[in-house]
Amino acid sequence: MRPDIWIEWGRHDLHAAQACMDKGEHHIACYLAAQGAEKSLKAVMEHVGKAVPGTQALVTLREQLAAAGCRLDLSERVLRTLTRYATDALQPPADSDCMPGELYGADDARDALASAQRVYDTCHSAIAATPGGDR
Repeated sequence: MRPDIWIEWGRHDLHAAQACMDKGEHHIACYLAAQGAEKSLKAVMEHVGKAVPGTQALVTLREQLAAAGCRLDLSERVLRTLTRYATDALQPPADSDCMPGELYGADDARDALASAQRVYDTCHSAIAATPGGDR
């Protein structure tokens, strides 16, 4: 898949995350923000000519990019938090009886969206700044 397709899907996930946050659907906003970050990182993988792995672990994606010579200034803490948002929102926690609206609050959704936007911006800039084009 071309990098521009991955990055556009990531952008759409961020817009959907914002809409969910505005509606108070914070756990879905966190999930979609993490998905936008993941797709943005996968756009860079495609851009540098690496096979896009199936992993959703954002730190792993960043490490694979670094091994390919593409270093992105993204905090491990932020990437781990976004990964947790994605995995936690997939299904009810096994050791809890919390309802969807209780999983994450407005502050979490704002944090997820801001963090994912930073990942998107960093990835978008990396693609624009380096040759490689749309493979």
